[in-house]
Amino acid sequence: GSIIGVSNFISNYWKKYAENSNLIIKTVYSAVDKERFCSVLSDDEKSILREKYNISKNDFVYIYCGRINSQKGPLEMYRAFKMLNYDGIKLLIVGESDKKNSVACDYYKKLMKESKGDFRVIFTGYIDNTDLFQYYQIANVQMIPTMTEEAAGLVAIEGMLSGLPIIAA
Repeated sequence: GSIIGVSNFISNYWKKYAENSNLIIKTVYSAVDKERFCSVLSDDEKSILREKYNISKNDFVYIYCGRINSQKGPLEMYRAFKMLNYDGIKLLIVGESDKKNSVACDYYKKLMKESKGDFRVIFTGYIDNTDLFQYYQIANVQMIPTMTEEAAGLVAIEGMLSGLPIIAA
């Protein structure tokens, strides 16, 4: 008898379909662990994590966090990134493919194929949310290339809490 939306966008979407019903529609906003994402790594901790991914101290790092699928847009983001013809930049892609029966989606495979050999692109795979703040700490800018309407993207909140400027579609 009720619907809980994670944003006004979602709640308003459902209100259109529930106009003539007795459904109760409420918004309960998504939340992020503010203390975790406001944490600051020491310079040594940042250096260790950067070294793990072959990121130099002087590299400018763009970060994408999320699922790797067509709705989120990382392939289109990579195509724009590769037009930046600089060696001193890296694109850190944090996340993994949508999977069906443990097989990566075709979109993910296409991204992997197109970026193969580009030493500036780094795939971390899945990173647990408890460790994610560390990856934001080694980045300079967050990329959010979502190709569809976003209900309430937590990655934007995480990035902002981490002090990152955001480039979003």
